[in-house]
Amino acid sequence: MDKRVEEGAETVLHAETVLTYDKGMKHFFLSWLAGISAMITGVSLAEAAASLIAFFDEYDDDTNSEASEKGDSSNRDAAGTSAQYDILYHLLVVFYGYFVLSAISYGGYIFMMDHTGFDDDFTCEFESGVTQANYAGAFPILLSMKNYDDCMTKIDQVFPFFDDNNDGFISRCEDAQFQYTMGESKEFAMKFSAPFTK
Repeated sequence: MDKRVEEGAETVLHAETVLTYDKGMKHFFLSWLAGISAMITGVSLAEAAASLIAFFDEYDDDTNSEASEKGDSSNRDAAGTSAQYDILYHLLVVFYGYFVLSAISYGGYIFMMDHTGFDDDFTCEFESGVTQANYAGAFPILLSMKNYDDCMTKIDQVFPFFDDNNDGFISRCEDAQFQYTMGESKEFAMKFSAPFTK
């Protein structure tokens, strides 16, 4: 973002839009997704940790009382057999759970990093017949604005000068056309253009 701000500062007209609302919202939700996936992992591991820490306390009063496969006492397992099986199976579940929860967390961050970026595939056809004279009527109105209230009163008079197709919406192409006509490079105009409504 800092690089983008620095590049935007090299503008001729100061009509650049460094960060459009759609890109801002996109990056907010990508960050939110990564954060939620990390919180799911953290909460799940924390809940499992309490039971895991207290696991060995379950054997405190069970010394020498191992389970047997048959009803008689002739086929008793060696002392510690059930604890060994318990520990083995619980560790398998713990590591499997850790793997799954880590995949959720890493997945959120990978998805975020894969889709993060301000550059897009926006292209625009610039009209060759458009000159600065097409926008000349807007500048006396813009220069007459003295404060916020004055701007709010007069801004609707400026809008039609930039809305080339008169559809009530300034598209990115129309904004890029304006910037290019005023002296920006095509690349700069496409990169720092934005859509606008009244």
